[in-house]
Amino acid sequence: MPELEERQAKVEGILEQVEKRVSNIELAIMELRKEIAELRREISDIRKEMSSNFRWLVGIMLTTWVTIILAILIK
Repeated sequence: MPELEERQAKVEGILEQVEKRVSNIELAIMELRKEIAELRREISDIRKEMSSNFRWLVGIMLTTWVTIILAILIK
């Protein structure tokens, strides 16, 4: 039955190729997960910076508004 052994060898070869491809896909997925985690950290940092800048902007606007109102009232 050499035919059966040949088929079995062929199936084993195909399975090895599938295993290699699946391993490559798993590695690619792990890389993507790392990149996504890095992007999330960067987005978080940007949000913190935007929040800080917004507070400064509101503070400056309020100070300007109060200064103008006081200048009008004192005049």
